Amino acid sequence: MNQPLMRRLCAVLLAATLLLCALCSCGDPVDDDEQPPEQMQCASTEGSLYRLYLPVDWNLMTNAGISGGYYSMFDSATIIVHTYPNADNRTPATFWTEVMLPELADVYGGVIAVDEGDPVDALLGKEEYAVAATAVRYQGTREHTDYRAMAYLAPMGEQMLVLTYLSPIDYYETYLPAMEAAVTNFRMTDKPYKPAEPVHTVDPDAVEAPAGMKLASNDDVAYRLFVPESWVLDTALPTSSAYVSESDRSNVNVTVYMPEQDLLTAEQYWEMCLADLQGDDPLESVIRNMEVLSTTEGELGGRPANTYVYRGEVAGKTYRFSQTIAAYRGMVYTLTYTAADDTFETHLDALAQMIEAFEFRGNQ
Repeated sequence: MNQPLMRRLCAVLLAATLLLCALCSCGDPVDDDEQPPEQMQCASTEGSLYRLYLPVDWNLMTNAGISGGYYSMFDSATIIVHTYPNADNRTPATFWTEVMLPELADVYGGVIAVDEGDPVDALLGKEEYAVAATAVRYQGTREHTDYRAMAYLAPMGEQMLVLTYLSPIDYYETYLPAMEAAVTNFRMTDKPYKPAEPVHTVDPDAVEAPAGMKLASNDDVAYRLFVPESWVLDTALPTSSAYVSESDRSNVNVTVYMPEQDLLTAEQYWEMCLADLQGDDPLESVIRNMEVLSTTEGELGGRPANTYVYRGEVAGKTYRFSQTIAAYRGMVYTLTYTAADDTFETHLDALAQMIEAFEFRGNQ
């Protein structure tokens, strides 16, 4: 297999939960009145009470539970929507001062330069969809890179919606038109977003699940993945996938790799993919600032397996990954758990249950 193709395969299989953006959960809107503007695509996560549209040449991050996208891994320009609790109904200007600025100061080492005259009154969306918002432009330095950002803050019930465009200063003007298009076409709605028809269906009655768990895979695959009953099955991805909730997109995902020639052990597959993920050039790596934290031996579906835990950045946010890899009948199976770094340990007990319950159907 040629090396460029191998690199792409390894990157996709090992970081599928975050980086399979071409298989995003957005799809075509269900209703005619929700068709994306020309040359744009929906970038909202399922259940969102808003519609964010980005240019079709942007990569989406909806399958990672993030409404938004990035242009390329190289330049790190992103447009993302976050919603924050705002039960006390603070105005956007007050929310910026009391909540956003302190948070950003932590990210940028305490130094945030806000454009003179900001924040200012603005509109998010156009015509009948327009809502009052506050716009702020600022910049800061993180890990020796100077960033520039534009944020729109708009009240949304007891939440504050924040639409942010962030880019290294050198690329800021290049991708600014994408943010302008996102702002113009943004719309609030009382209708939760629902993707098109699912690409991955599961029959929950196909097999009896362990107590407190449910089936998350179908008969098209050679394994059975069980997840906690409270987790949400992600039917928008072609792989067996599930996440904790709409507010916590910590997730699991199973991918399969078929070697073209020689059989691979879990160790060989990991070493091959590790080199591809880290890359020779840090600017071209799939996951920035990658750090392998631990390696442990165990089992997956009765087969010897290794679990690799590592941390890294994707689109400026730090994630932690746990990947359990096993070889079975000439194929390599990877069960990946992905979470934001600060919530990773919250679901480790559930992960242990999923690994223990995992089974290869041919072993029965």
